[in-house]
Amino acid sequence: LCPRMGDCYTRTIKVEEILEDAVVTILEKCASKHQDQLCLSGMRLTIMPNIFEVSDDLFNLVDVNLSRNQLFNGNKVFQILSQLPGLKKLNLSFNSLNGVLSDTLGAMTSLEVLHLDNNQITGFPTNTDGWINLKTLTASENSIREIPAEAMSWISLVYLNLRKNLIDNL
Repeated sequence: LCPRMGDCYTRTIKVEEILEDAVVTILEKCASKHQDQLCLSGMRLTIMPNIFEVSDDLFNLVDVNLSRNQLFNGNKVFQILSQLPGLKKLNLSFNSLNGVLSDTLGAMTSLEVLHLDNNQITGFPTNTDGWINLKTLTASENSIREIPAEAMSWISLVYLNLRKNLIDNL
């Protein structure tokens, strides 16, 4: 191995460790100040941190921004976020979420704003009829093939962006 490559690898590991520490610090600060907004955008997250392991004071979050990460496992993400009873705004744009979204997301009925742009999502959960508070839904640049029939229940929806998907029939 080239000594330079070893140095580069070591620096990469240190950057990842620094980012992990930064995430914990952000969570602790958010909890100590009783903030209702959490921004972990661009932190290179590959898995959703269990925010409740850091503090129980995070249950009052209303706005969570997890955009521009590398989140892949939607089930894990939504399992953790579904524990936030007052979550109204969720941004998961520019991640690596793929496939049909978890039914756990469909059960998150307090959501008002949901951003899912630029992932590899192929479909919505089957239980979205509870999204009666949803006002904004953006899921552009995915691989979504159809809008679920439950969309008729989205009575508060004001803005919908599904551009650059595979939808061929409304």
